[in-house]
Amino acid sequence: MYFKFLLRCATGLACALALAPTLVAQKSGGGEYAAVLIPDSLKSGSVAVYRKNNYTYSIADDGTYQLEREFVVTVLEPEGAHFANLEVVYDTYQQISQVGIRTYDSLGVADEKVARGNILDVAYYTSATDFIKGARIKYFKTEYPTYPYTVEIKYTEKVATGFLAKPYFPFPGEKVSLQSSVCKVSYPRGAGFRYKAYGEFAEPTQTQTEDRVELLWTLQGRRPVLYEPFTLAPWPHVRFAIDEFSFEGYRGSQKSWADFGRWIWDITKDRLTLTPNETIRAQSIASQYITVPEKVSALYQAMQTDCRYVYVGYGIGGFQPLEASYVSQNRFGDCKALTNYLQALCLAVGIEAYSCVIHAGDDDFVIDTSFVATQFNHVVLCVPNGGDTLWFENTSKDLPPGYLGSFTENRYGVLCTPNGGKLVRTPVTSADRNQDLLKVRVQLSVNGDAEVETRLQSRGYTYTDYLMQLAQANTQERDKFLADFLGDLPNYTLKDFDASKIKTRQLEGALTLRLATQGLANKAANRLVLKPNVVNRRTYLPEELPQRKTDFHFQHPLTEIDTVQIVLPDEFYLKSAPAPLVIEADFAQYEASFHYQTDTRTLTYVRRLVWKKSVHPAAEWASFRTFYKQVIDADNTKVVLMPAT
Repeated sequence: MYFKFLLRCATGLACALALAPTLVAQKSGGGEYAAVLIPDSLKSGSVAVYRKNNYTYSIADDGTYQLEREFVVTVLEPEGAHFANLEVVYDTYQQISQVGIRTYDSLGVADEKVARGNILDVAYYTSATDFIKGARIKYFKTEYPTYPYTVEIKYTEKVATGFLAKPYFPFPGEKVSLQSSVCKVSYPRGAGFRYKAYGEFAEPTQTQTEDRVELLWTLQGRRPVLYEPFTLAPWPHVRFAIDEFSFEGYRGSQKSWADFGRWIWDITKDRLTLTPNETIRAQSIASQYITVPEKVSALYQAMQTDCRYVYVGYGIGGFQPLEASYVSQNRFGDCKALTNYLQALCLAVGIEAYSCVIHAGDDDFVIDTSFVATQFNHVVLCVPNGGDTLWFENTSKDLPPGYLGSFTENRYGVLCTPNGGKLVRTPVTSADRNQDLLKVRVQLSVNGDAEVETRLQSRGYTYTDYLMQLAQANTQERDKFLADFLGDLPNYTLKDFDASKIKTRQLEGALTLRLATQGLANKAANRLVLKPNVVNRRTYLPEELPQRKTDFHFQHPLTEIDTVQIVLPDEFYLKSAPAPLVIEADFAQYEASFHYQTDTRTLTYVRRLVWKKSVHPAAEWASFRTFYKQVIDADNTKVVLMPAT
């Protein structure tokens, strides 16, 4: 999707950008941007201060627009250095001109302007599997010998369609203060222009002439925006949209989701044709099965086997997929192309299927259903199946049929049909379908060392997102997983690693480990002190945030059930086990119990933690943090083993 074009992402550019020119030039001029002129209130807690962050939009009668950008940033310390870089992506639909860069020292004395030849201009890609036709990036990395320093960057961007109107982001990131930001938008009267602000923005000043309207937002003296964990609120910005647009000759409307989805269908419908041989092959595969789920699952698995994911930014800015016949012949495509291909396979065997555009990922981005505009970065396939709807994530070669996973589940999307778009929601999984069942057996020795055997059986997204990755992991990736999984164990040596029960294209599997660890129990005089929760302790405690402003949520429900059996050495016994514990909250439930069997010298510890899908007001954050603190304390419960004689 075109979303990738809009990201300021340097991933995949390391080789090219490592060679990018940098500049420390000679002096001239005065001190308008002296660091001492920044109010102390804006410096405190900031790694950079934006002296200016200006956006000026001018929308033409034909829907094209020009964006003039000017930002001046004072970098206070190394953590803020990346804010002083130029990173702007462009392509055949948007052109960059009038780029100017100048640096200033701490006194605000100007250096020479950066020569255009020192600004890198190279083909843009985000990974080794991307092919983005015509995309390029202008890049300049500022390196300065002393802090603080200031960089002034200007450029003009001309965009061929108002459909891709870029938002106004006055705050570029965390730990950044804003001294001044101005956003101006000028558009023709009657253009169907809309906007919506997210965050603390006053209504813009509006002026009108006979044929144009101008909106003006002004922000002054703003402290850094604090990121609030688990928030549903987007980062502060103003979003823009134009009702009617034209994109590469395709006229469309985004007055409603019905109009938006119809436009996606219109630019896609002619690309659903398969070759005659591929049609025959699809019919042959489907003929071996009876039900619709069976038929589509077989076609999906055939596509997984045959095709690989390659991002292709091609055709109408990344919204129009490659033809199904092209994917069939070349065996690759991106999310929209693979979805289009599977849709064509379904249609070839008489099964109704539609693409669905969504915003994928675990970044807490939530589609604003009240503001119709492109807010999407991914495409999946929906098969209505008479109301028993099936969903397919088409970029993975490993997911089982009909399963979306945490990347795309439980969010809004727009189903693109000949009758228009339909706002839908992808499936929501429950806590009992996402489980981690952990069984641990510990043979404790008299000196506190132990032999440990663990078996982790995962189901649902905890399996597909994490454990399943071990099926194809290299040694380095496996070791990283073990370091995270066994982080609570001291000085362990891995003796056996059995991942034979971990396979792709299924929803559950198990990992078995055998290991030896030193110092699992600590000596205290003639006693041993031990934490029964040996491998799954919660340690993260969220910030207090007494002034939290945004609601928080838990997107993916989960159940953890741990059973730990600890066999004590003959020389020790447990005089008394801790009392059972239950901690209740609206969003989660925690239980822990301890049972000591005297004749076998075995302590059995059972822990159950259930996270529920839920949304909570900001005022409940303190209660949530209290719950988390109680869980951390409970997970670190200790028992004291007494000498037998």
